[in-house]
Amino acid sequence: RRCCPAPQLVLQAKPTDSVTATLDFTYSRHRVEVRDSSVGIWFNFGHTSSAWTDGPSAGPVFYTERFPPGKDLSYSGALTANQTENKSLGGNLTWDAPGGVTVTLDGHHSTAVSKPTNKYGSSTSIGNAIFGVQSQTVNFEKDLPVLSYQMYPGIDPLNAALITPTGNSFRNAYFRDEINQAQLKGHYDHEGDFLDSIDFGFSYVNNKVRSAYGFVQNDTWGGIGPASDIPDDLFTQVSVPDKFKGVAGAGTAGMIPAMYVFNFETMADLLQSKYNICSRPQTGTAQAGTCLANYTVDRRITEKTISPFIQLNAKFD
Repeated sequence: RRCCPAPQLVLQAKPTDSVTATLDFTYSRHRVEVRDSSVGIWFNFGHTSSAWTDGPSAGPVFYTERFPPGKDLSYSGALTANQTENKSLGGNLTWDAPGGVTVTLDGHHSTAVSKPTNKYGSSTSIGNAIFGVQSQTVNFEKDLPVLSYQMYPGIDPLNAALITPTGNSFRNAYFRDEINQAQLKGHYDHEGDFLDSIDFGFSYVNNKVRSAYGFVQNDTWGGIGPASDIPDDLFTQVSVPDKFKGVAGAGTAGMIPAMYVFNFETMADLLQSKYNICSRPQTGTAQAGTCLANYTVDRRITEKTISPFIQLNAKFD
């Protein structure tokens, strides 16, 4: 989901015949929100079997792993939500002076800020799982690599009551750029035989950049609490094969038939209330009352540029 207004205003005045003043302001905002839900299997490269194509550059036909009890089938949700806001103010004053001289003064101030639009962070992820995968396979015979799994007897991968909250991560990024610029330039027309004109001026640019980042994370991938702590009605079951219509391999026998999705904000608030995932995380610290991580990396750069110039323009037959 995107939102991006960009209004602009320009004012111009001519108080005298020789003076022109211009003022302009530009504003733009780009807001992006992306929600992602996934079902996944993690490979541990333990008890494996596979088949491969003929060489010399062989590729896998299928790859299978088998596990003792306790292997997870992951149901994850992610939220990416950021806004970039730009503001630019510029002014120009031009004077057509006597004697063939033109003087122009330019000034410019602009800022660009990018940051999260919620209390969770700029890029966030919450994991859940059902434990009990006996074996898992990825098949590469069709255009769509097909994931499949086999659960231990008695474990239903589509039983919401078995979904257990696991690990989570909340990443917080901030960027700001400020530019201040001033320029004075002049032009002199000389009606001589050799010297045609002279251009001269002075430019000053001050650029300040800040880039900051931090994260809070809980590596509780084996489960942070019992499945009973999460209400079953928080999850909605959606089918998987129909999301790949027209792709060879979709609907293949054994393909993961369905998955569970959930509202990210509701899940994050519930886990905070029960396990303090943001107020007392395993890694990092967050701003009070939020999951916005305090910055652990904060880089600042200031660049100043001064540029005087003069140019002589000549002409001859």
